[in-house]
Amino acid sequence: MASFTRMRLCGSALIEKPAKRGRMTVVHTIRCCLVVALLALLPSPHRDMDALETATIPDIADIQRLLPNAASIVEPADRLGCWSVEDANGNHLGLVARTLPAAQDQRGYRGPTEALLVMDNDHVITNLCILQSHDTGDHVDAIEKDEKFLHQFVGWELGQQSTDPKSIDGVSGATLTSLAMAAGIMQRVSPSPSLAPASLVFPEPLTAEEIQSLFGAPSTATLENVVRTGPFSDSIIGYQGPTELVLQLDDSQTIVDLRIRKSFDNEPYVGYLRDDKYYWKKYIGKPLAEFRNGDELLDSVEGVSGATMTSEAVLLTTIDFADAYSKHQTETKQTQSPLSSAWAGIRWSTHELASLLTLLILFCLSRSKAMKRKRFRQGWLLAVIVVIGFWSGNLVSIAWLAGAASAGVSWKLAIGLTAIAAVAFIVPTFSKANPYCNHLCPHGAIQQLVRPGIQSKRRLTIPTTLRTLLSVVPAITLAASYVALLFAPQFDVSQLEPFDAYAWKVAGLVAIALAITTIAFSMFVPMGYCRMGCPTGRLIDHLRLSAASGRWTRFDSGVIVMLVIAVVTRYTSSP
Repeated sequence: MASFTRMRLCGSALIEKPAKRGRMTVVHTIRCCLVVALLALLPSPHRDMDALETATIPDIADIQRLLPNAASIVEPADRLGCWSVEDANGNHLGLVARTLPAAQDQRGYRGPTEALLVMDNDHVITNLCILQSHDTGDHVDAIEKDEKFLHQFVGWELGQQSTDPKSIDGVSGATLTSLAMAAGIMQRVSPSPSLAPASLVFPEPLTAEEIQSLFGAPSTATLENVVRTGPFSDSIIGYQGPTELVLQLDDSQTIVDLRIRKSFDNEPYVGYLRDDKYYWKKYIGKPLAEFRNGDELLDSVEGVSGATMTSEAVLLTTIDFADAYSKHQTETKQTQSPLSSAWAGIRWSTHELASLLTLLILFCLSRSKAMKRKRFRQGWLLAVIVVIGFWSGNLVSIAWLAGAASAGVSWKLAIGLTAIAAVAFIVPTFSKANPYCNHLCPHGAIQQLVRPGIQSKRRLTIPTTLRTLLSVVPAITLAASYVALLFAPQFDVSQLEPFDAYAWKVAGLVAIALAITTIAFSMFVPMGYCRMGCPTGRLIDHLRLSAASGRWTRFDSGVIVMLVIAVVTRYTSSP
């Protein structure tokens, strides 16, 4: 009878175990999806930057930081997007340009850092400064004070960039922010299709308003996918002069639509051509490469009756443009800054390589029992403090996570930090391990080294009630940070954690004080900050797969509340 009972119990366990695993998988998947949704709903701190389609005129007050006598800005901008600046007497002082929107893809810790450039009449940079940035304030201040960093760009010429990106020095302690700014300057200075060759016949650059006027409101034509023929072909004559076209191209360089922008030909003939829809259908849907074979097209494309020479001139302009534009793109790709290409853009600095090597060593050690040896583990923790902490400063934080979620991951400039962050958040999600908090976090490593032993006289026992109250501090910090970022995306959440102190060359007093205080607390309460103060660690632990992952917790309910607030905020706020 007892044997039969045991069999029944064993059978129930076999049935319940898969059911429990299934519930755990479902709940854990929902939990992770909710966190991802929360991060996806974070607004960008650079909404004003991201919305830029074309460079706008800098404020005169910003220009006066570099040119104190500046009184007015002369419009329009020249072919390279630079404005002339004059003093109160109308004397020319120089040219100015901003690096956005050309540098929008060059993201730092929390997004792009825009520079204001001052140039001479030959478009050679003579001075520059930070125009705007929402990165960590201490890091931005360090860049502005580092004259050596800013001076290395003096002498660069717009459209002629040939500097090796590996020769650029970042600002120690603010490496990611400074390198993102450098990459943005390189992107702005380097030749690109949007900064085409000059044309004296058609000198005016396109604007977003003009594109909308040419193609109409329903069109998908924008500054990014539209190019004008003038800078590439302005010498094909119809009856009386050349004609400039504006072409909308897709990603495969196929003509989506095209319009006549300006013509020196006789207006009646140009009007006939504009109104002949049948003529333009012969262009739409054709790859631009087909127009490089001009002989076949000249025989197959019929001109417009009554405007034969004008229509033939338009075809010849398209053929000439296709060839010149293709050559220009090829030259651009050859001279383009490696910082803008996929693999060549990765900055293999010693700091990042050391971080990657640390991860590799940890992976190899994870299959051994070396970490269980006291002496070895102490040596490892000291190495982490030096290499990951004070040398590279590659610590994961809620500030980094918020920036990555709202502004993108700058993995090319910080491959080591990106890899550490991936290990910190991805590995616990799919396993019970927490390699970052246990083996990679410098602040956690210091706490492990200074924690009091069980018999230590400096060990404090916190009352249960107080311990319970302190245990919710990380969750409250996370919630408060998230709400703050929803309503004020520029809010610097790095001040809520002590990790900026490891960038000791640029660290502010708040970060240093917080780091010292939390370590002192952990000298009396074992791993005190990790257990009762760290919001990053609390989030990692929330995502970690464990035996309790099948249970719905108050933290999960809090995430749903935050999600509701985020959705309501997004869809009720003005665009």
